[in-house]
Amino acid sequence: MQSFNLKIDGDNVSPQTVDLGDLLDTLHNVRIAIIAAAVDEGQPRGSVFLSLQRIEKKCNLLTIGENEEARVGRIRVARAIRKRDMSLVPPESQEAIRKLWRKAAKQSWTIAFQDSEPEAIIDPAKGVPTEKYLRGKTSLFVYVLRAGGEDPTVQVKLATGQKVTFEVANSEIAVQLGERLYQYVVLKGDAKWLRGTQRIVQFKVTSIGHYNSRKASIKDTMAELSQIMGHHWKGVDADAYLREERSDD
Repeated sequence: MQSFNLKIDGDNVSPQTVDLGDLLDTLHNVRIAIIAAAVDEGQPRGSVFLSLQRIEKKCNLLTIGENEEARVGRIRVARAIRKRDMSLVPPESQEAIRKLWRKAAKQSWTIAFQDSEPEAIIDPAKGVPTEKYLRGKTSLFVYVLRAGGEDPTVQVKLATGQKVTFEVANSEIAVQLGERLYQYVVLKGDAKWLRGTQRIVQFKVTSIGHYNSRKASIKDTMAELSQIMGHHWKGVDADAYLREERSDD
């Protein structure tokens, strides 16, 4: 069993002066934030264990016991607080961290996660962190160039003409993509966007949607893309575009 310290600072803060309800509420949200982050890392929810090991007498320092599964989540939560980037943790963790921030603001506290890394401090004076990135599920209409590899990836061309490589969830999907080289497909998966610009900076393919077979008319495909994706495909010569795609490969 490992441990980390949770330090609550403020005017006249001690176990004797802090309301029990406020303390329990704080510990509850610390627990929720850590468990949700650990689960998002692939840890089974029931395996994440945290315990209150010690409260130093006349001190504002709490020692929290953690197993390895909990440590994974706690490190991620601390990183999000330290970097002031809520997109580093899942929504359930984000909400718990916001509650900790509101609690700290109401009580005029700072709450610090202490371990071997630099402190991760919840400081109301700095305001609640924002999400630099947004995460969610989306679909992309792409042209497949390559697929496969020991750690499966797929290289595609987007409607903008940009060539990008995406992670593929498993080898089965990679095989399916390998059978659809030089075809237009819909990739479904988990995306990460840069806030403000909506630019996708990360995408993991989890399934393949409807697609156009080799026998499908490329001109029909372009017409369909024009309907789906607007100006990116208007006025594109279908035969010339397909020749360019194949010559690039």
